Amino acid sequence: MTTEEPARHEKARAWRKSKGLTIADLAELTGFSVSVIADMERGSRRGQKPEHATIEETSWLRFGLACAAIDNGLDPLF
Repeated sequence: MTTEEPARHEKARAWRKSKGLTIADLAELTGFSVSVIADMERGSRRGQKPEHATIEETSWLRFGLACAAIDNGLDPLF
């Protein structure tokens, strides 16, 4: 029996919680809005038609890079 890897929205939430950050804390650190982070952790954009509800790959890339910067102790540049 193999264990499936968690989806990236589940990983994003687990990572944030492991750092002891609230969504508001992460929003302040990354420049992403609270609602965008909540959408990413949910895995879809709330209130959107199903065909528009997915999170774009470029958003995931930017979010992942911001979280990696936090992991490595880099200060925000904005």
